[in-house]
Amino acid sequence: MARRSAAIAGRIAQAIPVVIGVVVISFLLTRALPGDPAVQFAGAAATPESIEEVRRSLGLDKPLPEQFVIYVGQLLEGDLGRSVSTGRPVATELAARLPASLELTLSALLLSCLIAVPPSACWPRRALEVWSTSSAAFSSRQGCRCPHSSRASF
Repeated sequence: MARRSAAIAGRIAQAIPVVIGVVVISFLLTRALPGDPAVQFAGAAATPESIEEVRRSLGLDKPLPEQFVIYVGQLLEGDLGRSVSTGRPVATELAARLPASLELTLSALLLSCLIAVPPSACWPRRALEVWSTSSAAFSSRQGCRCPHSSRASF
């Protein structure tokens, strides 16, 4: 039991730098995108004053380190921000698309099982036939190696 707890603690310790890296990279990538998000949020017919007001409301007028602290604080609160394209909260946008994503993922998993499991199950019975052995090994390995997104596109 102690070894299992130590292994779990070790995995959690390994995940912490990964999460920090993802947060830093996602923050920097969103700031490196071309264009001004304040112009997008303000709309096409926005005046310079309204763009500046949107920039202040989004916190884009603050220094980058301060923006990062605000970003991390909002993430810890569960606030993922607003979508630039629709203006709706990102959490709402993700929740709206979650059923389709789950359907696609489960379809890909089912298809990969249908491709990989039958040849693998038949493989031990026909161990003497070279053609069936090599084709079963190939199809079962390929079915399990492909990323889910590529399997779902077929």
